[in-house]
Parts: sequence; C-alpha cells; structure tokens
Amino acid sequence: MPPFQKDLGDSPVNYLINRRIEGAKRLLADSDIPVHEIAARVGYSNDKYFSMLFKKVTGQTPSAFRDGKRER
Repeated sequence: MPPFQKDLGDSPVNYLINRRIEGAKRLLADSDIPVHEIAARVGYSNDKYFSMLFKKVTGQTPSAFRDGKRER
C-alpha cells in the first residue's frame, strides 16, 4: 500500500474529492452563495461535474443538501 493511502486510508484523489466536498458542505450550509460559485471556490470549474460528485459522495444534490440544512 502506498504511504499516502496507508497514512490516510484513502487514495490521493479520493482524499482531495472528500476535502473539497466537505468545504462545499460548509459553504452550502452557511451561505447563500450560488452552487456554481461554490463549485469554483472548492476547485471545480464545471458545476455539473461538481454536482454529480457531490451527489455521489453525499447522496444529495447540492441544492437538496442546502435546503435540508435550512429546514433544521
């Protein structure tokens, strides 16, 4: 197992994706910044790709995640 994966339990790519998604979750929960701008802020130039990854990781679209946080 490569050192990075051994130390952090994930591949470098998956680690980066998860870090970016966590940052996006904070921005979605705590701001009214549009999703396309959040995508750019966390490192994705394609907001559709960002939304697809966000849903794959969280099980929700970015908008649904934001709406769920506001209902609480």
